[in-house]
Amino acid sequence: MTVPIALLHTAINIDTAAKISDFVQIKLPARVVKQTPAPGTPVIQGMTIEVQATSLSDVPTFVIDPNIAGAVKNVPIGNIKQLVESDDVLKNIAKSGVVTEADRVVITEKFNSGLKNSGLNGTLTADQATALIKTMGSTGLIDF
Repeated sequence: MTVPIALLHTAINIDTAAKISDFVQIKLPARVVKQTPAPGTPVIQGMTIEVQATSLSDVPTFVIDPNIAGAVKNVPIGNIKQLVESDDVLKNIAKSGVVTEADRVVITEKFNSGLKNSGLNGTLTADQATALIKTMGSTGLIDF
C-alpha cells in the first residue's frame, strides 16, 4: 500500500493515512455532469469551456430519486451502479426495464445481499428493489 507523501507531513497517524489512501484509490473517477457549450459544439481558439464533474461515490442515491427507500437513501450512487453492473441479471433487468414476478424475488435478494456485504443495515422490500432497479435503468448511469 502506498501512502501519499502529503499525508505523511500531517498529524494524521499512519493507519488513518492508509485508510484515507485506500478510500481515494477505490473511489470512482469523476464523470462530467454538465458542460457548456454542449458536447459536439464547434470550438474556436480562445473559447472557454466549462465542465462540471463529480464522482458518483460522492452523490447519495436520493439525489436521483427523492422517493427512494430509506435503506438506500444515503448509499452512494456509485455503489449501486457497481452492484448492478457487476451482476448480469441485474444489468439485463435494468436495461430492459421489465420486471417479472420472478425477477422481483431475484433483485430483492441481490440488492439486500449487496447492502449486507457493504456493511449497511436495512433491507429492501420487493417493491423498493423494483423501484431501485427501474430508477438505475432509466438514469443513463449504467454502462450496458
